Amino acid sequence: MNLIEITNVAREDIAESAEFISKENFGAAIRFLDAVEDSIKLIGRSPRIGRIHKSASRKHVRVWFVRGFSKYLVFYAINDHTISIVRVLHSARNYFNEFGFSAEDKVQFGTED
Repeated sequence: MNLIEITNVAREDIAESAEFISKENFGAAIRFLDAVEDSIKLIGRSPRIGRIHKSASRKHVRVWFVRGFSKYLVFYAINDHTISIVRVLHSARNYFNEFGFSAEDKVQFGTED
């Protein structure tokens, strides 16, 4: 298993998502936290399980879903023997803004507004 680093921003993403879920269902928020942990462990065991996300490909970021909460995505990068969890986002979020892509990048990816 590879060393897993979770960025501070990813930790904030997880906490914010759990807080949002807990407003409707506290039990679901606990299940979400467990599911995130399980998904990160799975990524650690099989780092290439995720695909390179089209909007993050220039940053070599892969994406995998949170099991049981498939609208939540774990974005991560593989560096030598370390896996860096970069973000954990709901699929409705704008990835271009989250990863700091410019308007030129949006044109290249065919998603210009």
